[in-house]
Amino acid sequence: MKQTVRFRVDFTPSCSLGPGKVELLETIEQTGSLRQAAQTLGMSYRRAWLLLDALNRSFTEPAAIASRVISASPRVISAATVLLPRPSP
Repeated sequence: MKQTVRFRVDFTPSCSLGPGKVELLETIEQTGSLRQAAQTLGMSYRRAWLLLDALNRSFTEPAAIASRVISASPRVISAATVLLPRPSP
């Protein structure tokens, strides 16, 4: 069994950012759609929406803005990428 270490940053007891939320934001940016991002990641739309809603409520600026196409905030993605760098394969 391969062991994996994953990091999560807890800003407050109700605000955390980990690899799952970062991956969701990156996939929203790539696909332009919360529904497509959820499908790509193999999660329900409701789960993706709840994660995104939690992110949007946790920061002073929204992580993503809902419109016909959802746009992920580059500042949040950049900060998340710096805080949680991806391991090289």
